[in-house]
Amino acid sequence: MRIGNFFKSALAPLSLLLTAVTGGSAHASNGDFQYFGQDDKVHAVQDFDGCTRFMPGGGGGQPVVNHTGHALLLFADHSCQGRPVAMVGAGRSAQVQPFFGSARATV
Repeated sequence: MRIGNFFKSALAPLSLLLTAVTGGSAHASNGDFQYFGQDDKVHAVQDFDGCTRFMPGGGGGQPVVNHTGHALLLFADHSCQGRPVAMVGAGRSAQVQPFFGSARATV
């Protein structure tokens, strides 16, 4: 059923953005960071202690939503090294280019 899979993957980013705009579900209000991964699935991360690795990574112009209380710096590699590819403020959403593999919360 290829058509069904196409619609499911096409609607996932829309669902993520609607969560950002409407204030989200009970899960989103727990202070998490949601992103559309390179595996075409929505992922949520709640704990940002030091450098947090994303497996799989995200980005590629797909939306991210930050429901945490801190701005997050997103890095291309998996070890929060080098220059950040994006910063997503607390309570904000963004589309990240090109890709990210880790994040660190700002103080």
